[in-house]
Amino acid sequence: MEGKMTEREFFTALQQTVRETGEIGDVFPCMVEWNVPRFLLSHLWPDALSQSPTQKITGLPLFCYAASETGWNQRIQNIKSRAEKNGDGSFTLHLNKAYVMQAETILLLLRLADDFCLAMIPFSDAQKRFTLMERDEPHTVFNASNGNAVLHYRLSGTATVDSGRVHSIKERAYSLYGVQIPAREITGLALLAVALADHHSYSGIEDRRHWFREGETQIFAARENRRLQKHDISLAIELIETFAKSPIEKHSIWEQWTSLAALWKR
Repeated sequence: MEGKMTEREFFTALQQTVRETGEIGDVFPCMVEWNVPRFLLSHLWPDALSQSPTQKITGLPLFCYAASETGWNQRIQNIKSRAEKNGDGSFTLHLNKAYVMQAETILLLLRLADDFCLAMIPFSDAQKRFTLMERDEPHTVFNASNGNAVLHYRLSGTATVDSGRVHSIKERAYSLYGVQIPAREITGLALLAVALADHHSYSGIEDRRHWFREGETQIFAARENRRLQKHDISLAIELIETFAKSPIEKHSIWEQWTSLAALWKR
């Protein structure tokens, strides 16, 4: 389970916070946790998720997801970081991850022999046993209204972990759910765009107010379906791009996401 909240309840709570504070940094890290690591764990490693605390709306996420590597291009076949099983049942992890969000626990996507695996390591362990290099690009820093920040890092190095921290998966199983991750992230960001536009009273885009709210209704309905469809993504992209082009002051993540959205138009 993804916690006790439904998709609608979770995103309604996120939007309410953004409408009050106007800070994407208040909720963006926890939204990523909901959209990616908790979604994958619920389908690929449910036992690990069932033993974890429920999802938060604000603050430091419980889980982050470390898949991105230089040149991987969102394809599991290009993953090079790997886990090697040792004779005593433990695993040695060889990591070179490019985009790791600060969280309590890191969920890693790795190669394991001819297949793949998910591995879980506490962030505090990673700080002691691997090399963590803080990223300083504006789109990797999320400041909250209370003054706290959630950062991103590069993660590299080698260390051994016990067998309970590694869970083997099949490429086909991962692909079935992994393909939905960009769709979940894009539609989630579209809902935040609506909330931010509302917080700023649709400054500069007043004529799109009704359209934004209609789009919000459609995206909420789409999020309650089992799988997001292409027309859902197209609508979300249009919402994001319209907000990104508005004169409203905004986090630089919106520039990055308009670039990502362009990939869906190819």
